[in-house]
Amino acid sequence: MDDLLVAPEGATTVWVRGRPTGYAGGENERTWKAAVAETLSSVELPASCRVGVEIHFRLSPAQVGRHAPDLDNLVKATLDAAATCICIQRIRGPEQADDEMIDVIVATKRAAADTASAGAFHRHLGAGESRPDDDASGLK
Repeated sequence: MDDLLVAPEGATTVWVRGRPTGYAGGENERTWKAAVAETLSSVELPASCRVGVEIHFRLSPAQVGRHAPDLDNLVKATLDAAATCICIQRIRGPEQADDEMIDVIVATKRAAADTASAGAFHRHLGAGESRPDDDASGLK
């Protein structure tokens, strides 16, 4: 597994086995989202907390080169399926994770050794119930 990039040692880490698939990936996307939702159903973060997420995608050999999905699309599909552990919203269609609660996203992708080792490591960290004042943190 990769070294932690932003999440501290106490962050919840899970492995989602399957073929990571990006947003608008049809049946493959539905299968991936179901795997993410099932795996993350055991992850509990405090209600209404701010969230940091690290995702390290391992693509199957068939997904590399010119067939590689865009990283931003992988992240979107994966986070949409994370509604079981990140606050839920329903705007249109199925329930999705409330993206507004996510303050930090770190994502990587690389080829897996083989199809059986394709999937993604997810690290989630809940950071209290309110966002720090932007002026106090130096963010604008």
